[in-house]
Amino acid sequence: MSQDWTDPTLYPGYTLSTRKEWLDVSAVNDALDSEMVYWGARLPVDVLRKMLDNSLCFGVYYTGPDGVRQQVGLARLVTDEVSFAYLTDFYITHQGKGLGKWVLQVMDGILSSWPHLRRLMFITDPTRGKPFYEANLPRCHEQDLVSKGYTMLEKLYDGAPKIFQ
Repeated sequence: MSQDWTDPTLYPGYTLSTRKEWLDVSAVNDALDSEMVYWGARLPVDVLRKMLDNSLCFGVYYTGPDGVRQQVGLARLVTDEVSFAYLTDFYITHQGKGLGKWVLQVMDGILSSWPHLRRLMFITDPTRGKPFYEANLPRCHEQDLVSKGYTMLEKLYDGAPKIFQ
């Protein structure tokens, strides 16, 4: 079920929403093709639409004085909505307004309501992203699996970002 959040005092003109029909594929593709989303790349429109439709997406929208709503951010969760969530494609184009913190706060509230959720996982830049997440996502920490006798494995495919290959 879709939800909307507003806070006119802290974020005037901004709406955070899980409405799929509000997602602007063109705006998301432009972001994926930008330096800001260094791990992404533009996708064919039908492929991107399928990706968004099969994810829990938190879109960030700005409605200006002219009444036109534009998408200015996204946090995409790949999840079964029960025990696991993977955060990816998180970006905000209107930087410096606290919108990223707001998205994490709302997202964490939703995830905390899932009684069987085991973990939220994501990959981030250690110098820029890690401090942001640790400061704004309660109990977020780098997982040291090796000292606990575990390791995480991955297999990369052709669609993997070049920074990981």
